[in-house]
Amino acid sequence: MNYKHIICCGCSFTRQQGRINLDVMEDDFLNDDAQFFRWPHHLQLIMGDDVKVYNLGNPTNDNSIIRKNIIYKIEELIKNGVSTKDIFVFVQWSSWQRNSFFISNQKAKEFNSLIDNNRGENSYAHISDFIKDKKYNGEFGYYFLTGGFMVDHIPYEVKKIVDKYVEFFYSEEESLIRFFDNILFLQSFLNDKGVNYLCFNLQNNFSKEYVTIGGFPVFVNDENKVYKSIYIDKYIPKTDDINLSYDNPYIQHLFNLIDFNKFWFLQNNDTFYGGLMEWSIKRYDINKDKNNDGLWQEWAHRDSKQLKQELSNRWGESYQFELGHPSAKMNEIFTNEVLLKYVR
Repeated sequence: MNYKHIICCGCSFTRQQGRINLDVMEDDFLNDDAQFFRWPHHLQLIMGDDVKVYNLGNPTNDNSIIRKNIIYKIEELIKNGVSTKDIFVFVQWSSWQRNSFFISNQKAKEFNSLIDNNRGENSYAHISDFIKDKKYNGEFGYYFLTGGFMVDHIPYEVKKIVDKYVEFFYSEEESLIRFFDNILFLQSFLNDKGVNYLCFNLQNNFSKEYVTIGGFPVFVNDENKVYKSIYIDKYIPKTDDINLSYDNPYIQHLFNLIDFNKFWFLQNNDTFYGGLMEWSIKRYDINKDKNNDGLWQEWAHRDSKQLKQELSNRWGESYQFELGHPSAKMNEIFTNEVLLKYVR
């Protein structure tokens, strides 16, 4: 396996700093702050100069943008004379709930939502404009991303579309149909072009338990002891649905078409469809973390005593618990232990 070009795409679990072809490029990711290094960063460092890694990840990317961006990049490489046999694609699928909407230049003007560098630090928040051949950002329109549906900080009027979408259209069924459509579309394209690839999820995107609760993490197994739940018990919701099925035939027939041989999953006594988040929880050992690299980027460089105190102060007795992004160290381990074997 002598791949010369490795395309990586996902959400903030793939790259968290900047937005592709808006304020950063696909090949400048090693300039990111070291604390924000994700698996593509480590992949490039490990593979060296003989392999070109492209990091197309962006915060709040939904699965439609992930699919579109990968296809756009592959077509660019093919036009530049690159053989598809020299290309490998890693697809980090994001949360199945996320969505995106194309905003035309005309609509952007109509609703005071043209991309504007002068709107402060949130000028590019929840925006994807990955097309390269443009005179200015948003020349041909852009995609507005729902992300986690928290959009108050966005300085564009088109954010109002999110509330209307959630009110009239959003549902588990609609979200799963879109997610499976994106998987099938991309798999069909890659197979047709003869491009080898591997998919994995930021978290379990398939088990009904996760779909019903809106995804993990949203709770812990001991609501009064968050530290113990995550760092000692290594808790993740238990799912026994190895043979998944869905009651809705619109969903089931799409699910049946997915090639799961092209997926990596964490599979153990708790889950059959675990993703990077579950793997990180199970793999991390706080007792062996002598440098306090941390399980999560947002909680790195704290010893066990500090973690206990901060988690207790922030959440108290609430069972609601938001984790974060796997730390740079966990991404390095994931790259070495899981991903490398597919490109070496």
